[in-house]
Amino acid sequence: MWVTRLNVSKCGGLITSTLFLWCIVACAQDTKDFLGFSPVSVERVASRSHDESMILRFESPQDASQEYAEVSEHTQEDASGGDDCADHMQEADEQEEGYKTLFYRKFRGKYAAARKRYFVKILEALSITGVAPYPVRTGDNEIVVTFVEGRGVTLQDFDSENFLPLVMATLNRFYKALEPIKDSLPERSLLHLAETRVNKIVDQAVKGFLLNLLQRWKKKFLRDLEETARTVVHGDLHASNMIINEGRLWLLDYGLCGRGYVIEDLARLSVYSHMNDEDESYMLRHWFEDKYGEELLKLFDACKVLSVFLWFLIEAQRLSPADVRGGIFAIDVGAFNDVAFARGAVDAVHPPLHHTRRLLGQSVRRLKEVCE
Repeated sequence: MWVTRLNVSKCGGLITSTLFLWCIVACAQDTKDFLGFSPVSVERVASRSHDESMILRFESPQDASQEYAEVSEHTQEDASGGDDCADHMQEADEQEEGYKTLFYRKFRGKYAAARKRYFVKILEALSITGVAPYPVRTGDNEIVVTFVEGRGVTLQDFDSENFLPLVMATLNRFYKALEPIKDSLPERSLLHLAETRVNKIVDQAVKGFLLNLLQRWKKKFLRDLEETARTVVHGDLHASNMIINEGRLWLLDYGLCGRGYVIEDLARLSVYSHMNDEDESYMLRHWFEDKYGEELLKLFDACKVLSVFLWFLIEAQRLSPADVRGGIFAIDVGAFNDVAFARGAVDAVHPPLHHTRRLLGQSVRRLKEVCE
């Protein structure tokens, strides 16, 4: 408001413009303290979530914090039983001697504190695997972790015959490391997440219709789902949450990490990456060789449909109640484009609102078809 009051004349406008430019320069030069670290440059990371994520870069290597040293010592002891993990810890120690880049995340929203605690617990459990960054320091709803060097995975990487085996090997380590803390993490199955989202819908007609659909899905597929492997799922497996460096794959972003089923992670990975039948068959045989067959394939397809529905249910938060209702009850929503969806899944930019409305309707139609 004070800027508006100043800008009442040409002189006032000049003063206002000068002050505004000065603020920009000052902010650019500000070495803000990020839990004890003052970087020379800060790069904001685009994200669909309300959280704030930044890459912190330094002119010279920073000394490791006491907290980081304690985590490193603890994880060294845990890693002593395996050569591969021990090798990774040695690499981490070399990085600890001096690093120039860190990653900062500030959790926002109603459950920020709880989500931060889950992140720290997950990162500490994964610290012996070499598939996740290391926690450096934490504060109130904030965390600083080591920066993962490498390049972001793209959809083209999934065309390589060697890439999917690497993903499966990485998931093996991921699931194994998180098994001891499984009971302390929240429920994150696709059905639970979808029901939670639907229950937040204000429009009673829409809520009742979607809950009925989910009950039909549960009645048809839940028994088969419960006979598959239950573990701590990543919950958001797609290319944008993977970094590859010198043959090692890193899994990032644990916002949807919690108790669920392996087949759900595989289903999300498939739809987000637009996998072909051969790749899907490879994944399912890798995890469920003794159960591979027609029934498992039906369950897998049902999980894929539910994952797409959940995706657009989350995106629909940006829509008005009228647009949500219009999209769900639309008579003609057109055909669903799997390729376009896969590309959109790795893009941090939200689709236009009119596209979100149409795609929500398409995902609901798919869910109805699989429940028939």
